Amino acid sequence: MCLAMLSASLFSHHWHNPLAAFCQVGTHGSGLNYAFFMPNGTGLVEILAWNFHGKGCTWAGQYFSRRYEQDHTVESGYFRLVADKDHVFPGLYERRGVGSSYPRDADVEVFFPTLAETLRKIALGQAGFRRTDWTLPAGFNVETYSGDAGSAPNARSLALSGNSRLNGPVITYVSSMSFGGTLTDIYAMVDLSGRGEADYVQVIVSDLSSMPNGIAWNNGSLFIASLDPYKSCRLYRLDNVDTFALGKKAATLKDLVLIRDDLPIDRWHGWKFIRFGPDGNLYIPIGANCNICRLNGKPPNNGTLNGEFIYSGDNSQDPKRVTAPYKKCPTCPTYEFGSIYRMDKAGNNIKLVARGVRNTVGFDFHPDTKKLYFTDNGRDNWDLKNPAITDNRPDCELNYAPSEGLSFGFPYCHTGPAGNNIDARPYLRPPGVGANLVDPDENANQTVACNGPALSFKPAIQAMGPHTAPLGMRFYKWAPGANFPRAYDRSILVAQHGSWNRQRPIGARVMRITLDPSNPGKVQTYTPFLSGGVPGDKGAITGPNPQVQPREAYRGRPVDVEQLPDGSVLVSDDKSGMVYRVSYRAPTSCARSFPGGGGEGGDSLALTPTTIPGTGAGCKVNLGRGLFPHKFRRCVQAQVLSGRYMQLATSLAAVGGKLVLKGALVLPNYACLNSPRGWAGFGLPPEQGGGIDMVGGQAFITQPVTCQPGATSCTGATTAAYKLNGQAFSLFKPSSGFLASPSSLKACQAGGALVTVFEILLPYSFQLQAWKASKITSRPVRAPGDDDTPFSTVTFMMALGDVAGSTLQQHWLTAGLSIPFSLADIDAAVPPAVPVINKGAGTLVPPAKASPPPPPGPSCVLEGVAYQACQTTSDPGFPFSQFYSLNGSTLNVGIKATTSGWLAWSWNPGNLGGMIGGNALFARPCASGCSTGVSTPAFVLGGYATGLFTQPTSIVFSVLASGKSGSTIWAAFSLSWPAAGDNITINYGGGPYVGGSVDGADGMGQHGIQPPYQCISKAGGAITLPSSC
Repeated sequence: MCLAMLSASLFSHHWHNPLAAFCQVGTHGSGLNYAFFMPNGTGLVEILAWNFHGKGCTWAGQYFSRRYEQDHTVESGYFRLVADKDHVFPGLYERRGVGSSYPRDADVEVFFPTLAETLRKIALGQAGFRRTDWTLPAGFNVETYSGDAGSAPNARSLALSGNSRLNGPVITYVSSMSFGGTLTDIYAMVDLSGRGEADYVQVIVSDLSSMPNGIAWNNGSLFIASLDPYKSCRLYRLDNVDTFALGKKAATLKDLVLIRDDLPIDRWHGWKFIRFGPDGNLYIPIGANCNICRLNGKPPNNGTLNGEFIYSGDNSQDPKRVTAPYKKCPTCPTYEFGSIYRMDKAGNNIKLVARGVRNTVGFDFHPDTKKLYFTDNGRDNWDLKNPAITDNRPDCELNYAPSEGLSFGFPYCHTGPAGNNIDARPYLRPPGVGANLVDPDENANQTVACNGPALSFKPAIQAMGPHTAPLGMRFYKWAPGANFPRAYDRSILVAQHGSWNRQRPIGARVMRITLDPSNPGKVQTYTPFLSGGVPGDKGAITGPNPQVQPREAYRGRPVDVEQLPDGSVLVSDDKSGMVYRVSYRAPTSCARSFPGGGGEGGDSLALTPTTIPGTGAGCKVNLGRGLFPHKFRRCVQAQVLSGRYMQLATSLAAVGGKLVLKGALVLPNYACLNSPRGWAGFGLPPEQGGGIDMVGGQAFITQPVTCQPGATSCTGATTAAYKLNGQAFSLFKPSSGFLASPSSLKACQAGGALVTVFEILLPYSFQLQAWKASKITSRPVRAPGDDDTPFSTVTFMMALGDVAGSTLQQHWLTAGLSIPFSLADIDAAVPPAVPVINKGAGTLVPPAKASPPPPPGPSCVLEGVAYQACQTTSDPGFPFSQFYSLNGSTLNVGIKATTSGWLAWSWNPGNLGGMIGGNALFARPCASGCSTGVSTPAFVLGGYATGLFTQPTSIVFSVLASGKSGSTIWAAFSLSWPAAGDNITINYGGGPYVGGSVDGADGMGQHGIQPPYQCISKAGGAITLPSSC
């Protein structure tokens, strides 16, 4: 089997290296399997597997990038496909015939899907974040926080910079961790404007250790607890950390200040969660270095017994073992295992806070009482002979420490659920706790009382389910303007990582806990907040539906939670390597009820715009993934239907001697305002100062599109501008004198809103006022019918309509609104720290190309030749027109663009919409040697470098005509329909051209925007351009 090239269009990045290695491998004792990988750290694809014996392959760790990880634990024992060095798509493989533990030389069957199936799953996004996997209370939404900005592989602890502000920058630090010994990083996710998604992800500290899990921000410094198992556990401080994040630079080891290097070094329960308390001290746990054992051994033995680490192999499971406190050196402090300590910022004045704590990986302090609350992970292997008993015993815990020095029961007593029915509703325990469970190994004779009036320990306050692994937790702090409802104030949000060895997975949620206001040690409610890490889990008492299968892979594994300045909440997930943002919008009825006489069949609604609160100095509009927000001077909103609003942000600017209104139409919660596929129109009526009459006006029409994998130019919406010569769409013509430039119109979806950004020329009256005030340099030319009344408001019209199939239906609502016009607003400055009015991420799935609303009638003509179908978009970065017709089996194509560089049309035989491997025809200016002023060479694209372009062998392009007029280049050509089916997927795009040989590829620069793709269908005997194939 041979693989020459893998299409980069499956991923959202550009790749510049071919596949570096492809080899055939076999498992120990099973059949042959295939693996392919990139070894240089910028790999396109890596398939990694344990216990492989390569044929012609080097499997040494240094041959892979440092993302390579061998994972021998059951909790993540599946095999992993890495799409690149920052994006992990786990769970694509199935492992069979392996028990809960196995020796390294055991026979392991590994079942790889076919290469085609693997790539199909990636293309469909089946291995990454899917919103539909997750369930939240009504009104809440979850989306990825960083998106195309990057990921944080193995994302663990979260720490918000105290310098973060509502309107940006918002800096969130993210730690990572590896069980396989791979060195991992600490990242910063930076949202520059507070729009609700990170603009970039920056490595802050690289290759510190394999387990730098604990991070905490304090007074400008980031504190890092870094474990290198069985070698060292150190506490560092990185000063002025925000300058590294904002400066996009990584710290070196010499930038770190070593605070302590004498912490216990055990792998299991040795990594740290750290947090600063309200007293200014740093709190740090020392987990029990065993599954279950007594902790009162003497003298200190540095976590070893008979020369072996307590938590190594069978030692950790032997209940007869007795571990002792850890003391690295004679002058070093002594640390008790199973405890929590605090120290000052310099690492001194170390005090024990709590003992009898098996392994806490999350704690926080009550905002009012300042008391400590912490999660604790319960023991495993309760009864090795009866897995059903072990599965539901004991519960993990939430604990409350009203004072220091208390014990919390480990290893003698454990938590049971309220109601004492241990095997009932393990997925959702009732609020509170029940009778404590007596440990069958360490307390079989009940020498330590676990129940009764006089206890030697403080029981937990909430049973959190067996083996759910509660980790990070936060008290939610509500304030006026916070994103969450006020009812969430003082709620505790706890991330449950999920079980690692329970027969049926459990946990993988974020739980919400409320306390009794009159009793801070009593839980009032215990409910799921974010559910779905376990397949089929919707937060029900009875658990997943359908019932989750034994050892079924998780869809996500929450680790930590963090509250952002706007009141939304981040959740880290080390399974996906992502951080999610959970936000709230009050639920609204989506029924169409029309106030007054407006709406369907009636007169237009008269909207009453008011300034959006907090935007007196201006606002920003979020344009979705990877795009910085636009700033605007005036920001208003108006209620369109009950509880549903439109927002309009505008600025006035002198551009090219003319007065331009720069604006953004934001339609929040668009699926409810109109419909998930409905269209929205917005523009200028034919006259200012009068009623709203659509006929004769000019407007843009925007509609959402479904983004399919593979076309990275899609933003989730498409838009085009028209002159409205009548009410029927067939009477709409391309706009004229409306847009300031051909690239003035863009649309996207961001945070559930449909957003259109536009630049339009205001009518004659406003141009005249601006010219008279010397705000613009070009005197406007008055056309017949122009009104020179000095209007003090600008009037707009808006319409909403449905889409049936691919046909836009007549509007069901029309509306008008007016905003003040002031000459003082022309070129008025907008401060940098103004609020973003539409927060949240953009399209979550790598997008697909979709056609704009169809232009009318006979406009599909190129240089006098009529075509059956055509469209014009600016997706390649400049206006690009395509024309198609079918004559028997011959496909006639025309392309035209306004550009000084090259343009191209390409068909990929893989039919995946990827340019690499495609057959392309180029058109570009030709100064000499070309009778038409345009050269039209054709190539097979063997790679991104032009030196890899070769002559086509499978397709013959017949150039019919070409030409150039000003900055417009066009070409017409034909080819035989290249595929067996009725559909093909093509790419189109362009880039810079500095000139070169007539027939060569020299002189062509790389495209600035990933070439979009388009589906062409000949079904029914005529060419159509559907949104996808």
